[in-house]
Amino acid sequence: MGRTTATETTKGRVGEGENVFRMCALSPRLPIPLPPFVVYNPRMRRRLLLIVLASFILHFAFRNSHFALPSSPSATEPPSQPANSTGLFHGCPPEGRGGGDPDLNRRKNRDLPPPPTATGGRPYLTLDLPSFLRLRPKAVMKMKDRPRRQWTTAAQQEVAQWESRGAQVEGYLLNFKQKMQAPESCNCYSKTDRDIHLNLTATPAGPKTKSMVMEISPRLMPQHPKWNLTTLQQLANRGARLRISGWLMYDQEHFYNVGKSRGTVWELHPIHEIEFLDDAGQWRKVDEW
Repeated sequence: MGRTTATETTKGRVGEGENVFRMCALSPRLPIPLPPFVVYNPRMRRRLLLIVLASFILHFAFRNSHFALPSSPSATEPPSQPANSTGLFHGCPPEGRGGGDPDLNRRKNRDLPPPPTATGGRPYLTLDLPSFLRLRPKAVMKMKDRPRRQWTTAAQQEVAQWESRGAQVEGYLLNFKQKMQAPESCNCYSKTDRDIHLNLTATPAGPKTKSMVMEISPRLMPQHPKWNLTTLQQLANRGARLRISGWLMYDQEHFYNVGKSRGTVWELHPIHEIEFLDDAGQWRKVDEW
């Protein structure tokens, strides 16, 4: 065998380095030139080869694997069922249809009652009616009648502190209506499925401008057949004191009606329980009357 000269050895090392460089150029992860100390150091060359091979393996593994980011739901996928709702009612989804504010409609259609608190306490916050008339969260009030999707984060967080709870309010039935109530987007503009609107006041025959609106949803009427106009008229005729429980909701669509047809934007909507004070001074459920 002939002796290998220093010049040939150097050329061989440079040639190996060039091959490694070509491999690096093919890699999407390491498009970098090789410094001289890598070319002439066998240990560094081996490490670099391992890095290049690992880069190729990871690149193709992740490109072809199922660990991809979830795609946005398509327009054809059904909307997810919101919390506290049974879903479709006579073909109408909780977000309603035909316009309006879908986020507000989901709150109007919470036909499942408020759950107990985390500590197992009562699900209903008890406040007197005048307290609701004074309840005006600053960030929420600034939104006026804008749809919920246009609200600031501060306003959404502020209203969520109240709307996540049910409430219980006592008062006297001043007014109620259903037939004159126009179809609404929360009920998909149904001509038969309509809310019954109640105006409750702190004192008998109190002014409407100091009343709080509470609504019976058509979603709950099949479960409560006595929640009808005839029963409400009987309660109004006897001047009964009522205790109404339901979801607390801020109906910003009536922001400019405050001081006219109502005293506050806050509502109990939908109602989940109606009681009245009987002649013996005991609370009785209307369902059992």
